[in-house]
Amino acid sequence: MAAAFEREVTFEIDGRQFTFATWSDVSALFAIRFLAMFTIPLFVMDLINETRGEEYVFETAVETRRVAIGVAMMALVAVFAANQANAFIYFRF
Repeated sequence: MAAAFEREVTFEIDGRQFTFATWSDVSALFAIRFLAMFTIPLFVMDLINETRGEEYVFETAVETRRVAIGVAMMALVAVFAANQANAFIYFRF
């Protein structure tokens, strides 16, 4: 049964053989779920903005609320930013 989910494409160019694994059914479903996880909230936010008549989020909110939300978002970015535990690994070629 595992072989049904694994597909490979092999071709040859200038005598060199290349093999690529194609998308399986499982990875395609994972990608669709991942995409929906980000696009559905954005779509809902756009619908809410349209009903409020706003061009962007919190356009008509009080300035102190907009500043507080902006500071909170910057704090979230700082908290979830890369650190030593999950730093990017550079490869030397």
